[in-house]
Amino acid sequence: MVNLEMVISNLAALGVVYAALSPRIATHLYGAMLFHPDKHPLGNYQIEQINGFERQEIFFAGVNGKQLHGWLFKNPATSKVILFSHGNAGNLTYRVELIRLLLTCGASVFVYDYQGYGMSKGNPSLKGICHDAQAAYDYLVNEQKVPAHSIILYGESLGGGVACELASRRPCAGIILQSAFVSLRRIGIEALPFVCIYPSWLFPKPELNALAFLQNEHPPVLILHGQRDEVVPFAHAQELYEQGNGAKYFAPLPNAGHSDLAEMEGEAYAKAVSAFLSRIS
Repeated sequence: MVNLEMVISNLAALGVVYAALSPRIATHLYGAMLFHPDKHPLGNYQIEQINGFERQEIFFAGVNGKQLHGWLFKNPATSKVILFSHGNAGNLTYRVELIRLLLTCGASVFVYDYQGYGMSKGNPSLKGICHDAQAAYDYLVNEQKVPAHSIILYGESLGGGVACELASRRPCAGIILQSAFVSLRRIGIEALPFVCIYPSWLFPKPELNALAFLQNEHPPVLILHGQRDEVVPFAHAQELYEQGNGAKYFAPLPNAGHSDLAEMEGEAYAKAVSAFLSRIS
């Protein structure tokens, strides 16, 4: 004979475990998988200039008051400023080669570290890194007096979702998505298939859903992606381009993986970015 009370008790226990292990509840568990920061002094902080452009050390306040850190490289020949939101690992010092290429494309570059990365205080979280991007944007507008129509949001990998989230809240001239995924839920399921048992409402907010953003009205966007990317499959870039609306440009990079675009496809990368910047001038 079935013990009904025991069945109900077991089902309740399973329900508790199911909820407790959901991405929205077990944020510390999934956060440890998602964020891989290198704190100062890890990295190359000795860089004084790139391509002859002097590094300006920038410290600014985050939305929650935590001190954030960034580097600003001003190109006096242009009014365009690229706001660089990087991926989930390392810190800003690991993006030197990408910064070098972007400077040659005819733009100034402001790269910053999320909370808990490099010299930025605090600890990273999904909501936090989006707030950090907002604080970096507001610093450019309020302190550096850069007009919104001169700002291009650049998102690398995880930063692609951050850049789209920022673009939904702040005006900009254009967006560059490099090695970006369709949505955090999609890439999460691909990396950890068991999380497919959870509906979207049990995933953390913000969703970092680049595809949903691109399916609505948005500024011009350039999608750059290595066809050998084993971290974020190239199919993500294809879907973003094919299903996105509005002004969009696609630059597949056949010889590049996830993090070696500058080394493997520097010329094609620079050509695509330069053409994009000229289109939104």
